[in-house]
Amino acid sequence: MDAVSYARFGCDGSNVYVIPTRSGLQCCGCVLQQASFTTVSIETFAEHLDAHRAVGDIVPDSVMLGIRNDEEWLKSKGAVQ
Repeated sequence: MDAVSYARFGCDGSNVYVIPTRSGLQCCGCVLQQASFTTVSIETFAEHLDAHRAVGDIVPDSVMLGIRNDEEWLKSKGAVQ
């Protein structure tokens, strides 16, 4: 996949690092999972980010906006269904 991230640790105060992979959308080094969290479902990923917010993590609004804007591209790369 082309290099892209939807959020990086510390950028805009973000506590998450989000990238698309061939296996799905990934929350890298997820503190909630104690490992990376990956899913091919945009809705499941949105719920995961809501869980981060619920514990006080900063998740920029631009993350889901970017993912939703890129949905067709992500589907074409096999990152989401």
